[in-house]
Amino acid sequence: MGGGLSLIKTDFEQLEKRVLPRYPLCYLTFKETKGMVFEVREISLTGMQLCLKNGDIEYGEGAPIKGSLHWIGQNLDIQGVVRWVKGNRLGLSFEGGESFSKIVGLFMSPENIATHMKAIPFLELEYEIPANLDLWFRADGPADLFIWKYNDEALFKFQIILMNYFVEWEDGIGLITGTVRTQRSLDNPLSEQDEVVFKVDEQRVESKLQFARDVITNISEEKLDSTIKNFLTRKLRG
Repeated sequence: MGGGLSLIKTDFEQLEKRVLPRYPLCYLTFKETKGMVFEVREISLTGMQLCLKNGDIEYGEGAPIKGSLHWIGQNLDIQGVVRWVKGNRLGLSFEGGESFSKIVGLFMSPENIATHMKAIPFLELEYEIPANLDLWFRADGPADLFIWKYNDEALFKFQIILMNYFVEWEDGIGLITGTVRTQRSLDNPLSEQDEVVFKVDEQRVESKLQFARDVITNISEEKLDSTIKNFLTRKLRG
């Protein structure tokens, strides 16, 4: 698995696809009022995608849903509406409008994400990982940072998923931003993988780059070496 790109062309837009490793544990969860506990697979300021590991989803499209978002000692009460159900997954939109979006923004702030970012010891995982992947940091549902190096240890690519934003830099290609459209698990007995489809922005979006810079800046140097931090923030300036 190379973590590479493939193009999906439509009549309306050009989408791109990535296959990325998935960590088997998730500490960002949503417990609804009936007691079902979902993993949060995607989250944005306006909604989230949930995955139920055990049992059957008891909600249909258009149903109201209430519960609490839990993230390593932090909780946020949520009311929403189910927008779709597919197998063991569902997507919901938050109620509360712009004021609640601001609350979610504080809960998923760059500082909070950076605090929860942790290095994944992927060399200890018992499945295939992308070639030349050197570092992988994760903060559960809202954030992944992947860093690739050449054999001489020079960085040649990094990818960042922050909530529903996507940022990527590659040596010789440059910097792009995008929006995550879909994310689904791939059925592969040798690996834990997600297929991520996103739309590349026609022009780089500064707010997405700033969000990524803020997260990287707030990761402690005990977790991420200052030389790498400086390299990433420099490239994220475009």
